[in-house]
Amino acid sequence: MEFYSTKHVAEILGIRPDYLCRAVWLGKVKQPDKSPQGSYLWTTTDIEAASWSLHCRAEFNRWFSEHSIKGAEQ
Repeated sequence: MEFYSTKHVAEILGIRPDYLCRAVWLGKVKQPDKSPQGSYLWTTTDIEAASWSLHCRAEFNRWFSEHSIKGAEQ
């Protein structure tokens, strides 16, 4: 099984590494396993789950903000 660093995963997802770590800390992304040194060990399954959690959440938040503003104006 191949593991990826947080920095590499952030590059794959198109976000900053600190944003990815914060998302894990806040519970928006499921925490992957850690190495004995304390670094996250990201698998392809973890990366896919993080992608769905972050990007789908962003899409929903954008859609919700657009529709809630229109709803308030009516």
